[in-house]
Amino acid sequence: MAGWMEKGLRRLARFQIKHYLAVCIVALIITLILSIGISRISMQTDFSKSSPQDLEIIKLNTEVSSKFGGEDVVLIVVQLDKESGKENSISDIRDPKVVEFLQELGDSLSKESLVTSVRSVGDVFEATGNPQTLEQSKFIIEQTGAESFYNKDYSITLLYVFSDLSGGEEKVKELTEVIKERVDSSTKPSGVKISITGNPPLRVIIFKLLASDAIFTLSIAALIILILLIVLERSFTKAFLIFIPLLLGIDWTLGLMGWLNIPLSVATVGIGAMILGLAVEYGVFIVSRYTEEKRRMPHEKALEEAVSGVGSAVIGSGGTTIVGFLALTLSAMPMLQDLGKSLALGITFCLVSGVFVNPSFMILEERMVSYFKKKREMKHKIGRKK
Repeated sequence: MAGWMEKGLRRLARFQIKHYLAVCIVALIITLILSIGISRISMQTDFSKSSPQDLEIIKLNTEVSSKFGGEDVVLIVVQLDKESGKENSISDIRDPKVVEFLQELGDSLSKESLVTSVRSVGDVFEATGNPQTLEQSKFIIEQTGAESFYNKDYSITLLYVFSDLSGGEEKVKELTEVIKERVDSSTKPSGVKISITGNPPLRVIIFKLLASDAIFTLSIAALIILILLIVLERSFTKAFLIFIPLLLGIDWTLGLMGWLNIPLSVATVGIGAMILGLAVEYGVFIVSRYTEEKRRMPHEKALEEAVSGVGSAVIGSGGTTIVGFLALTLSAMPMLQDLGKSLALGITFCLVSGVFVNPSFMILEERMVSYFKKKREMKHKIGRKK
């Protein structure tokens, strides 16, 4: 088995030496095509989608929601601003001005297509008539049992905005933005501040955090790994050659995730950094062996020895890692399944780019160095003749 693999890798190395330019061009074309998929990557912030969908309790919840309509709730928190320091500030959230404000805001929000209904203490006063004084407001609230809209010290009241978003991320963002615009454009009473919370706004925040964390962790990991490679290899060129399989592997992975609709979630947001850390060894082994062999033989023969010598070890190491991550796809949790698929995909692409593509870039770099070296020598000779 080992002899068969070594022979195959030697043939591969000869092919890479002979057709190095074609291999590099094909790799770049694939990279460009898959890069388009990166813009298609979605974020999964709905934790219900990360639960096992075949469980009876989840099935029942899905069935009930589809028949009766599942509702997402946005809470608009209206509370006293004790630090406002303004004159004529409201001191009790049951003030008639707050009731009027809640009614106006509720009417404005109910006109939005994404909003199915709005509830607040203002609904109670729609039936009884708006109070003229704080004492009237207190009396009506006590008589109608509307205390549930307030906290214990009557410093906070809530306005509930209901919507059936069906788990759509775009709808979640749209609803949150609409509510924020309506709240910002409303004229709130003096001494009152408004906050927005609830599941949809939280999902919007999680969406932003996932996107920023994915970029941040990947950038930091890539920068630190590249710096370490430059320091250890004492050469930017060698460090970059080691880094090429990582760049291609990450690009191909994220691009294919976009094309296959594999979302980034809390579980998969850090896969970029994980893939970089796990797969960097593939480039290190091949480039280091090639550099070592090049000291005592021509670079074409050195590449053949490097690919055949360490290629089987790299494939074995990468294969066992891939199998380990594929085991996660057997998990009952969808988020772990996505993590297993994403990591297995990433390691596979880094392995493929490291063994099957990167040697061609190494030959390309060697030919470019040789070309510019000869060009400098020619210029030097011409200069001496003159």
